[in-house]
Amino acid sequence: MVMRPGERFTSPGAGQLATRRSYDVNNRLQYEGECLPPVQDQGGTPSWRIKRYEYDAGGRILSILWADRNQEFDKAWNLRATYAY
Repeated sequence: MVMRPGERFTSPGAGQLATRRSYDVNNRLQYEGECLPPVQDQGGTPSWRIKRYEYDAGGRILSILWADRNQEFDKAWNLRATYAY
């Protein structure tokens, strides 16, 4: 799996979701994706559900929004910035 700067991947244990996280330039969590095992893609297959975090001016989490406003495992990680939140 190819990781870009600011990304982290957590491999799942039994019965758990795999997670992938992307951080902004201030090292704040920006996107968080979850997929069902087995993880066999590099983020391009629509098998993820993705959340975007928004922050207030003080750096506190203001809202957590789902990609395309749903929690379905039908998003591609590589397209996370293109979805409506």
